[in-house]
Amino acid sequence: MKEKSKTLSSIRRFICTSLALVMALSLLSPITAEAKTKNVKVKNVGYTSSVSTVKKKASKVTIGTTKLTLTKAKNRGQGYIKFTAPKSKKYTFTFSELNDSKDPYSNGHITGYQIKSGYNGRQYITSINLRGKGGTRSNLWISHKKSKDYPTNIDKGSLKMKAGETVYLNCSFLGYGKGIITTKLVIK
Repeated sequence: MKEKSKTLSSIRRFICTSLALVMALSLLSPITAEAKTKNVKVKNVGYTSSVSTVKKKASKVTIGTTKLTLTKAKNRGQGYIKFTAPKSKKYTFTFSELNDSKDPYSNGHITGYQIKSGYNGRQYITSINLRGKGGTRSNLWISHKKSKDYPTNIDKGSLKMKAGETVYLNCSFLGYGKGIITTKLVIK
């Protein structure tokens, strides 16, 4: 009888110790519901209307939160990102938290493009409008700090897309000198 009691007592003690350890570990590193931020390096290609260059150089982004990093040449950083809709719906693109390693007054805009086929079968790039604050427009504007010229440090626009459809976003940022520009993109 005492043997059973000792065994049960040992099992209880082991279970209690295990539970206490699990609780302590969960308090030290809590599991959060926040999505992980992806990091994407955007190639600085400048503005181009070459379909092959845009397709080749555009960095792929997906639904969720992405930190975009772009290296400036001189005073400008300009590159393309591409998003392909996994299903048909309206997607919202939100840009915020623009930071420049050299210039606290950096700013820029994001312009949407799609690649279409002409009547002769040749592909071309055409700009698209995003629906945002103030109606439909071709650019989203963002700045590191609010100013009279760039009154927003966050901007968003939406676009109805069909499954498999791709949109290319030209990210064009200005800031003094060479350096690294980062911005946060959230696609919902």
